[in-house]
Amino acid sequence: MDSQSASIHVILPAGGSGTRFGGKTKKQFLEIAGKSILDHTVQKFLSAAQVKDITLAVPKESVQELRQHWQNEHRVRVVNGGSSRAESVYNGFCSIDITHPHQVVLVHDAVRPLLSLDLIDQIAKATRQWGAVVPGLPVTDTIKIISEKGLVVNTPSRSSLRAIQTPQGFQAEVLQKAYKKITERAAAYTDEAMLVEACGFEVRVIDGEENNFKITRPEDLEKAEKLLQEWGT
Repeated sequence: MDSQSASIHVILPAGGSGTRFGGKTKKQFLEIAGKSILDHTVQKFLSAAQVKDITLAVPKESVQELRQHWQNEHRVRVVNGGSSRAESVYNGFCSIDITHPHQVVLVHDAVRPLLSLDLIDQIAKATRQWGAVVPGLPVTDTIKIISEKGLVVNTPSRSSLRAIQTPQGFQAEVLQKAYKKITERAAAYTDEAMLVEACGFEVRVIDGEENNFKITRPEDLEKAEKLLQEWGT
């Protein structure tokens, strides 16, 4: 394995409230197949030999508990998340020791535990080549762009639309330049791809995975648990 392959940094923003689930437990800490969703996601990246370290950006009240939970795993770092996803990712990025501008940084939703090792590898390879890469799936529904009054403005062709997933991959210098340019307004962007796009960087889209869905509702939790049990994970 070359030096580039061993220098992938992963950031998992895990500070969400999970309000759609109700209850007091944040969704990233809910259990499926005997482990929390967050643990499943972390373990997936730990099983990728090319990953150098994983930064968990979590709610302030969970930092100490998770540091103790992962104290025997030197590749896992736990930092304070922020009031928004963007702030959590930024906090995670600031904690990384970037020694080379072309090192790969992968930003992944903590509640997407079913991604494959192949997708991690494909995103990393494409990031080294293109600088900024995201996985996406073709859109099967017809999408309408509407006005504030609820009137249809346009119907874009589905052939040009993609539903974007994570991990989103960036060469370290791309994120560094984007944050330096738009630090004050970073929270306005819903993902890091949108942030770097706003700074003039091209973002390449490659094929995503059907099973790499985000757990946002109780039915997603049931689907994820069923798949993990089928896979024996």
